Amino acid sequence: AHEHRAASHERIDLGGSDGHWSLRDRLGIVWKLRAFTAPLFTVYMAEYTMQSGAWAAIGFPITDKAARDSFYVSANWMYQIGVFASRSSGMLFSVTKQQLWIMPGLQTLLLLFF
Repeated sequence: AHEHRAASHERIDLGGSDGHWSLRDRLGIVWKLRAFTAPLFTVYMAEYTMQSGAWAAIGFPITDKAARDSFYVSANWMYQIGVFASRSSGMLFSVTKQQLWIMPGLQTLLLLFF
């Protein structure tokens, strides 16, 4: 059976030992990886909702178009720096499945704040 090493150092049996996976095997893999895919889905949903809608609607100050444009550019740069740092740090830190929910939680709080 194929195995994958999880962040918490436990082994997840992915099935498909003969190299051919049925639909049931594939759905089983998705189900077993839900502890990792659910936080990932949550953070992407929050970040793209925030970037595509919330930021465009709240630029500061409201009455000055140049200032709004400047805010949006600055906010986007900060977002890109944050994304780079978070995606580059995966090789530096090992987290448990429970700790994986910290970043999606913070991202969702930011969305609610904006």
